Amino acid sequence: MAALASFTKHVSYSTAVTDAVLFPTSDLKKQLNLPSTGTDDDTWLSLAASVARSLIERSVPGGMAVRFQTKQLHLNKFPNLESDNGEIELPFPPYNAVSKINYYDEGNVNSTLASTSYRVIDPGNGNRARVFPLIDEVWPVTRLREDAVIVEFTCGSTCSTDLPPTVKHAVNLLVTHWYENRGALMVGVVSKEMEIGLQSLLAANGYGFYG
Repeated sequence: MAALASFTKHVSYSTAVTDAVLFPTSDLKKQLNLPSTGTDDDTWLSLAASVARSLIERSVPGGMAVRFQTKQLHLNKFPNLESDNGEIELPFPPYNAVSKINYYDEGNVNSTLASTSYRVIDPGNGNRARVFPLIDEVWPVTRLREDAVIVEFTCGSTCSTDLPPTVKHAVNLLVTHWYENRGALMVGVVSKEMEIGLQSLLAANGYGFYG
């Protein structure tokens, strides 16, 4: 019997929830003690915030989602109830919702699983959500292929107030670091000390323990 295997694909970022929504330049200017009027630094600050957000998303083992986005988890089969507890673990917390679950049955026909056929348990606090079949139910039998099961889900924050304080602080630290060293560092480059501090900061909120 083949072992359970999976990979995740990025589908899209929300066009409504941009980095400018999550990290307004007005907030970044306050952090840097810059005048609130004037727009000379706005383009640079917006770019730096986007790069910082991307770096934070990639710095966590197993991944995390800062900006609201849609992803697909591809599985070569549904998890076994006995060996895998039947659970589908969704990466890139914080979790928002499962959009749909598609699967290829034994006849290689693609079908959409009814939303009433499964349940989602989201412990929150930086932990991964898990999808299970309903109690006393089992997952459908699938054809064995890399994309036998595709779980499409949304994750990440929808507004600035949804962001964990540690994530906001991490972005502020990175943007400040790059701004104060614009003549020496390219945006996106961090020192070893900054990298260690970033990991410690994110771990304090639970991030970093998803892998």
